[in-house]
Order: sequence, then C-alpha cells, then structure tokens
Amino acid sequence: VGLAAIQNQCISMLNNEGRLVLIGNAQMDPLTVNLQMASGRNQQIIGHMGYDALSWRAAVRMAGLGKLDLKSI
Repeated sequence: VGLAAIQNQCISMLNNEGRLVLIGNAQMDPLTVNLQMASGRNQQIIGHMGYDALSWRAAVRMAGLGKLDLKSI
C-alpha cells in the first residue's frame, strides 16, 4: 500500500469538521482528494514539513498548552 492509499484512507475516516495533518512527507506519492466532499464535511487537510528544530519546539509548546488533541493519537 502506497502513501497515497493510506492518506486517502485517513481522509475517508475523518469525521465532520475533522482535521488531517501531514507532517514531513517529502517523498509522498501524488494524492487525489475529493475537495467537494472535504469542504462539504468542513474537513481540514494541513501539510507541514516540520523537521526543523523551531517547528519541533513549537509542536511541543502547543502540546504543553493543550492546543493539540493528543488523546486521539
């Protein structure tokens, strides 16, 4: 199973108003997304390379402030 298949599966499993965050996917397969379905369900698909020290510190800080839903991970 390629990355695109896994990412599409993640998108299909999102609840209404769900959010998918793709971090550090430099070698990712091309991804085809049904934007009408995602927008109709008010979903968010966010991408970020996030591999520099500043980004990691920001993620840890956000987790510490309770701004990330870590229970669902």
